[in-house]
Formats: sequence, structure tokens, C-alpha cells
Amino acid sequence: MAETNLPERYSRSFFLAMLAQFVFFASNHLLMWTFPIYVSLRFPSATQVGFIIGLMAVSAVLLRPWAGAWADRYGRKALLIAGAAATGAGSLCYLAGQSLVWLALGRLMQGAGICLFTTGYGALIPDMAAPARRGEAIGLASITMPLSLMVMPRVGAAVQDHYGFPPLFIASCGLAMVAVLVSLGLPRGNYSGRSGVRRVSFRSVLGMRRLWAALAAVVALALSFGALSAFLPLFAEERGIVGGSYFFLGYGVAQVLANYSVGGLSDRYGRPRIIVPGMLGVAVAMALVSQVSSLAPLLVLAVAIGLLFGAAKISLDAFCVDSVPAEGRGAVVSLEFGVFDAGIGLGSLGLGAVADAVGYGNMFIAMAGLVLAGLLAFVFLHRRNGRAA
Repeated sequence: MAETNLPERYSRSFFLAMLAQFVFFASNHLLMWTFPIYVSLRFPSATQVGFIIGLMAVSAVLLRPWAGAWADRYGRKALLIAGAAATGAGSLCYLAGQSLVWLALGRLMQGAGICLFTTGYGALIPDMAAPARRGEAIGLASITMPLSLMVMPRVGAAVQDHYGFPPLFIASCGLAMVAVLVSLGLPRGNYSGRSGVRRVSFRSVLGMRRLWAALAAVVALALSFGALSAFLPLFAEERGIVGGSYFFLGYGVAQVLANYSVGGLSDRYGRPRIIVPGMLGVAVAMALVSQVSSLAPLLVLAVAIGLLFGAAKISLDAFCVDSVPAEGRGAVVSLEFGVFDAGIGLGSLGLGAVADAVGYGNMFIAMAGLVLAGLLAFVFLHRRNGRAA
């Protein structure tokens, strides 16, 4: 049966799962600032950099339809272990990074790892949460990603500066293996252990029109995150902003605060009342990034984007989980994360061409317009298809 927390506290396994996700993302975020630079040293055009960065999303998207079914059939824990192992193997592929083939293989493996791990984790956390506190539990469990983001890009930059890229990739692999070990400590029992319950397929979840509003918003936020992660390091170098990697420190601190506090607010006031102002603020902040030429305003915007993005994304996560019964959680998490992966990939692949054509600054302005379009689509579809949360 699903492991559920008592109303007044969360279980030990809940926090062990959080630790596993923290270490897993630490492995990924260690490369977040340095990997685009590593690629640009070999393939100088923004389109080429965006293509290689975006390959991570390709394998993640392709695996999502099966990952949700695997989480519901074989258990959440198995996906956490497989995802962390794939991510570690991907980091080792970068050691042969003079070859485009090895770079591509590493990105594809890490995309598969993110797909498997986040699908398992996203289904496991609601299993452990009381229904009345589901938004709060999702918010609390989600702080691990921005906590890692606060420190690991800067740590990765320091490791690269002092020791070079090969030790950096080995360290990333080592952290992924720690995530495997922590995941092994999780209990086998979860929702998927129950028998005699009809499972919900990925295809049937895709046909739930009440989810379309959330998915439109998710893809817009993912586009913005894809643009930031792929091109902000290069934008900062172009503008001569020293210490630009601290952007992700400010962003991570702010997202931790948002994730910790907003989940409970969305339980109380409703998901859309958090999603709408959050996305509007992200659009404005993305447009302002295009005007930045020094570190201080970049850090202010990092905090603003972290708060607003975190508030909107956590509320969207809960919005989607609210829309299906327990036996469909793996499928709906898989669908939502698949849309998010696709948006990140499009943000890297498509916006790289935009940056080549009009420059990084104008690319961020275009990105702000896409976030606004996603917000308008959310409002329209939510009203048209009825209130799902």
C-alpha cells in the first residue's frame, strides 16, 4: 500500500526520498554552468550549442509515455535507481567529448535518467502525502532541486577552473552513484504494490481536456527554463558579467522559498490564483534580463524569476495530480514532465537559432512573449474546460 504521512508530520521515507533527489540533481547541476561553455569551445555557434544541450530533452520526451506506466506497474523506487544510474553513465560519456557522438550519447543518457528519476519521484511523493496537504507535500519535496541549484553550478565552475573538465565529469558521475545508494534505502512498498486496481494509461490521461490548460502553461515555463540553462552562461560572457554563475544561487534560494511556502497557499486558495500572477511575473522578468549588463541587476532578476517560476510550477504540479485518481499518478506525472522536457528541448534547440539571428538579448524578449502566450492559453482553456482544481 501507499505509505502515507500522519497529518502532523512526514515519514522518514519521505525525507529519504528528498535526499535522493537532492543528490541526483547535484550530479546534474554540477555541470549546469560549465557544460554549455565546454560545448561552445568545440562547436561555437549558438545553434550548435542549443542542439547538443537540447538532446537531453529528446530522450526524456521519448521515454515519458513508458516511464509513467513503469512507475505504476513496477514501482517508484525502481525508476529512481535506474534514472540515477543512467545519469552517472552519461557524465562518463563526456570524458570523450572531443567527439560529437559521445557528447550526444551523454546528453541522451542523462535525459533518460532525468525522465526516469523525476517520474518515479513525482509519483512517489503524492503516495506519501495526505490528500488535504498534497500541495504542501509536493512543494516541500520540490525544494531539493533548487537547493542543489543554489550551490552546485558555482561548485562546478570552481572545479572546472582549478582541475579542468575531466575531474568535473567524474565528480558528476560519483554523485549520481550516491543517489543510487540512497534510493536503495527506500521501501519497496508504494501505490504500485496494490493489486486488483485498474491502471490509467498515458493515452487516456492525454485525452483529459481539463489537463490541457496546465500543459499549455507548463510548456511555456519550460521554454523559459531551457533558454536560461542553455544560453545564460553565454549571454553573461558576451556582456562581460563577471560571476554570472551566481545567478543560479539567487534563483535557487528564491525557488526554495517559493516551493516551501506556495504549496500550502495553493491548497488554501486554489491553484490558478498562484499560477496566473507567477507566470505574468516570469514574463516581465525574462524581458528585463535582456537589458542586464552587470551582476547586481542580474542577481535581482534571478531572485524574482526563482520566486515566480517556483510558485507557478509547484501549483501546476499539484493541479495535474489533482486531476486523476491515485492509480493514474504515474501516467499524469509522466505526461506533465514530458511536456516540460519538450519545452526545455525547444527552448534550447529553437531559441539557439533565434539567438544567432537577433542576439541573446532579443532572444530573451521573444521568450517573455512566449511565456505570456502560455499564460493566456492557460486562462482560456481553464475557463473553457471547467475548473479542475
